[in-house]
Parts: sequence; C-alpha cells; structure tokens
Amino acid sequence: MNQGEHVPTKAKRPFTTAKQTLTAAKSTLTGFWTFSRRFVRFRYCLRQFACCLKHFANTIIFIPIINFKSFFTMNRTKLSVAEFLHQCRLRVINSLEDDAIQEAVELLGYTPERLETGKVLLDESTQLSDTFTREHGEVEAAFARRDAEREKANATYRKHLTIARIVFKKDRGAQTSLQLNGRVATTLSGWLKQTKSFYNNLMGHETWVALMSDYNITTEMLTQGLQEVLNVENYADVIMREKGDAQNATQERDQKLEELAEWINDYESVARVALADNPQLLEKLGIVVKA
Repeated sequence: MNQGEHVPTKAKRPFTTAKQTLTAAKSTLTGFWTFSRRFVRFRYCLRQFACCLKHFANTIIFIPIINFKSFFTMNRTKLSVAEFLHQCRLRVINSLEDDAIQEAVELLGYTPERLETGKVLLDESTQLSDTFTREHGEVEAAFARRDAEREKANATYRKHLTIARIVFKKDRGAQTSLQLNGRVATTLSGWLKQTKSFYNNLMGHETWVALMSDYNITTEMLTQGLQEVLNVENYADVIMREKGDAQNATQERDQKLEELAEWINDYESVARVALADNPQLLEKLGIVVKA
C-alpha cells in the first residue's frame, strides 16, 4: 500500500432489516401512546380542578375573620371570640361583684358607673356575637336546602332529557333548541340557564309536548320539572340575602368587639396598677400574674 493512500473504513450496515424497523416503530408508538395518555390525564385533572374552582366560587360563604391584634394584651394569648368574651366577663362582672376590687380601681377613676359602661359593651358584644352565629348558620342552612332542591330537580331534568334525546334524535332543530347534545352544565348559573331553556322551549311547542307524551312524559310532569328548577333559583336568591345579612352581622360584631377590646385593655392596665399588691384579686379577674 502506497504511503498516503486513503483506506476506506468498514461501512456501517444500513438500518434496513424488518425486525429493526418494527422495533423502532413499536418504540416510537409506545412513547407516543404514553405521552398521549399522560396528556389526556393532565387535561382531565385540569378540568376537574376548574370545576372545583367554579363550585367553590358558587358556594363560598363570606365569613370575615376578626382581627385579634387588639386582644393580645390579655395574658399575651391569641383568643377566639368566645374565649375573649369569657375573659372580658371575668374582668367586668367580678369587678362589679367584689367590693375590694371596686374600692381599689375606683381610686384610679373606675367608678361603679364606669364599670357598668364596660358591662353594657360586654352585653352588646355578646348579643352581636350570637347574631353573627345565627346569621351564618342560616347561610349554611340555605346552602343545604338549595343543594337538596338542586339534586332533586337535576334527577327529574336528566330523566326528561334522556327521553327527549330519544324522541328528537332525528330533529336537529329540537336538538339545538333544547340543548340535547353535550354535557349537563356543572356550574349553578349554567345549569339554571340550561334547564330553564329546556323546559320553556319544550313546553312552547305543542307538537314536541305531544311527542313526549308518547313516552308518558305529560305536560304536568314537565311543568313540575320546571317548578323544581325555579325552586333552586329561589333558594339561590335566598342565599344571597342571607349572605348579605351575615356580612352585616359580621361588621357589627367586629366593630363592637373592637370597642370592647379597647375598654378592656385600658381597664386591665389600670387594674394591674391598682391591684399590684393583691395578685389574688388580679387572678380573680383572669389576669395571670407572674410569680
């Protein structure tokens, strides 16, 4: 072999065998199938998440949380409203019922009349707190009634929808007017619009009603189905009113609690000074004294 002469390397065998081709195709299809399944599953999860968000938006109950920052001076503990009112009652009622405490705090300006002012705030706060609880309970009850009515109305609607799909399977006009194709709406607003449109459009055509009667779905049954839907709509309106009442009750309660908290915090500071030599009396007011 002459120096400098090019020596070709051994050529690679082309990828042409049937077995190799099938293996590659199988591997490609498997990868594509796995990706497709994961993508479909991901889309399904997204849809479910979107439905949950819509349901949450339709059913959320606005219950503001009171700002407890002004309550921290009460033994340096973060309290619930119920516990806060209990602690306030210890300070106010025990001060009014204990002569020794009254005499001590009166020297610093807290006369029996001034203590009565605190008791009035306490009574008003307790009453508004009870109103708050009652109003929010009524909201939850309204949601429960609406959900029960919707479940009942939806069962009736689906029965009538199924029969209508059979009756009008060849009538494209009826299918469009009655929204027979596609899924039943999941959101409350969408469901109300779909069901009311179904019953109103159906009962607006005597011929369609007559065809439905061939399957023992009478006019009275369709009217009852529409009424069940309207009952759900009425409960939705009730919920909005109840939520408005609950929000008002929350604002009134929180405002009164802030007034009470300010009065109690001032009184506690004075009581600590007036009863500094009587830790037992401070503890009677619910004020923890460090040993």
